[in-house]
Amino acid sequence: METAPVETSVPRMTAAMFEKACEILRLSAQISELGLAHSFVDMSGHVRRFTARTLPADTRYSMGSSYARVNEVDVSFDFEDMSPAEQAGRWRGRMARLCAYADWLQQVIDKAEVITTAESVA
Repeated sequence: METAPVETSVPRMTAAMFEKACEILRLSAQISELGLAHSFVDMSGHVRRFTARTLPADTRYSMGSSYARVNEVDVSFDFEDMSPAEQAGRWRGRMARLCAYADWLQQVIDKAEVITTAESVA
């Protein structure tokens, strides 16, 4: 996993998280385009939340159903109402989750094998 430098201000911490989110978007699009899996990315700006998830390539979609996720990340970009020490600690944890998910996506691309429902359950 890539290590990120400890940031000292909320704008710098948020910028680093947005940069990693953009990388996740790019990798997710590449995985979907290659047909290796179904990758989804959501950014909810009004609540400052970023969510990305990957489902098997053979997922069948129907209204009202839930789906098996192979991997996912869900982080808040909000640092309000926290002390500076708490902000830094939360930032490190959130960046670690974003970096781990980006690394996993890159591994899926490098492996170049389609992820199926049977494999994701195993």
